[in-house]
Amino acid sequence: MLCSALLGAATVVSLLPLCNVLFGCGCTWSWAGGIEHCNIYEAAGRHCPWCMHPRSAALSLAAMLSAQTFAAWALARRRSGVLAPLFAGAFAGGAVALVARSVVAWWAGYPL
Repeated sequence: MLCSALLGAATVVSLLPLCNVLFGCGCTWSWAGGIEHCNIYEAAGRHCPWCMHPRSAALSLAAMLSAQTFAAWALARRRSGVLAPLFAGAFAGGAVALVARSVVAWWAGYPL
């Protein structure tokens, strides 16, 4: 439970920088400007699919959190300690983030 809470909090806090990592859009930490530098504010060119379609970001976040929770829970049942479930959850969340990136970019017609 602790692992899932830690992973969830870290994912939610780092969602905007993750947006930039996945889509190269310019989003950053909330306290450093958030979406102020996102490419959705540019007149021409590509526009970040998560920022243009917030529901796609919410669904992606839900998928990442679910994968993290399941992976951390599955490993925590087999082992004691905190590090292995944390790493398993982080890996699962990252893998789902990459899949979500591909699906959302395809759906929104965003060039990768």
